[in-house]
Amino acid sequence: MASRILAAHQLNHLLWLGYLYKAGQADVFVLADDVQYTKHGYINRNRVRTRGRMGQLLGEVELEMDQPWGRKHINTIEWNYHNAPFFDLYMPALQDVLGAAPQRLKELNLSLFIYLLKQLEIDTEIRLSSELELLSCR
Repeated sequence: MASRILAAHQLNHLLWLGYLYKAGQADVFVLADDVQYTKHGYINRNRVRTRGRMGQLLGEVELEMDQPWGRKHINTIEWNYHNAPFFDLYMPALQDVLGAAPQRLKELNLSLFIYLLKQLEIDTEIRLSSELELLSCR
């Protein structure tokens, strides 16, 4: 039986290239969505208004739907990257993802991650830790 590479990482927002590289090197990439949400960590390093509570799991964090965070994200990307090569090619899809108004941060992050994987032609199998039967160390 051939070896398979398993990698895992917390489900972060607006990923950096190393995160995508890690996913691309694995056969199976597990997104940890059932870990504790930390409001001031790398999970939330790009600001999105959330209703996160201490001790809450990452997959449970709700977005503040009464705040225009999606529009602010889109405006920031447009302002900073409007002259970048391929901006016109990728911006409409990013607007769709950011404008979809998901209820949970997990849904938003997963949509962005899947979009970026498709654009980079990375076909790694993606799994959510919350859907796996994992042993707990608690």
